[in-house]
Amino acid sequence: MKILSHIPLWVFILFFTLVALGLSQNKDRYIPLWRSNILALAMLSYSLYGIISSFGVNAATLSLWAVGIVVALTANIFLKYPKDAIFLPHKKLYLIRASLIPLLLIMLIFWTKFIIGFAIANKWNILNSMEFTGCVSLCLGIFSGMFIAGSLRLIDLKCKSDIS
Repeated sequence: MKILSHIPLWVFILFFTLVALGLSQNKDRYIPLWRSNILALAMLSYSLYGIISSFGVNAATLSLWAVGIVVALTANIFLKYPKDAIFLPHKKLYLIRASLIPLLLIMLIFWTKFIIGFAIANKWNILNSMEFTGCVSLCLGIFSGMFIAGSLRLIDLKCKSDIS
């Protein structure tokens, strides 16, 4: 309990806000492309902020973060996230099926950033390890890259419907 007392109130507010955002994705919904893009850019920004605020502007960590995004984009060629999404041209909306994957990705980003903050506050030596900072950077790139991959998949669905 002593550890919890040292966590700022805003962290709890952010956590519950992100949980609510993730849970809101667990229902079928109709969304315009811009809404999907906002979530993708927000998660990308949050993970980039996590890298820079924790490790500084460092070519190695930023490069590994970018590699993580490329890994996510490549993986999504096979995963096809979001699954079963449908573009409805007459409404100019996408039908996105319920999924807990956004919640999982949001929580992975949050908890990775939280653990880094905890490690910094407690001056853990592992923060000086390129293996650790590189792994964290790569993971944050993959997690946030999946949101970008999802937005690109929606754009692809729209382009395919325009052709047919």
